[in-house]
Amino acid sequence: MPDLTTLLSKFLTDLYTWASGSKGVGAFTGRLTAQTAAIASLASVTVGGADTSYEVSANILATVATTFSFDVLVAWTDESNVARSVKLNMMLLTHVLSNSAALANTNGPSFNGIPMHIRAKAGTTVTVSTAGTFTTVTYNAEATIKQIAQ
Repeated sequence: MPDLTTLLSKFLTDLYTWASGSKGVGAFTGRLTAQTAAIASLASVTVGGADTSYEVSANILATVATTFSFDVLVAWTDESNVARSVKLNMMLLTHVLSNSAALANTNGPSFNGIPMHIRAKAGTTVTVSTAGTFTTVTYNAEATIKQIAQ
């Protein structure tokens, strides 16, 4: 049976997660609608006192699309203290993996993120953002950063 300190710690973590608006224990979700430019921080989490593993994913829906070409980026500091930034892989409606080309108006309006596993250093931040060309586009974006292990 866990001791009182362990139970209290879990309760406070769960309470913080609920109060901060995240979806479920250890998950942090950001959602923005009607965006027309880059999003500097769609979702972010500050890593606690120990290196932690996360699963990161996103979803994009272009509601108005003439010209756009952008990426969903994940930035973090890995456990060896190296800053990392990678493009999140996305699945197109045509069931094609978009892993090298930016999300573009030529690929349809909906892009579904493929979860990625990362390991982040204690005391650093994990951030999901968008960057690229937003000439004529309005889009909804959602990202989730879910803690999976410590």
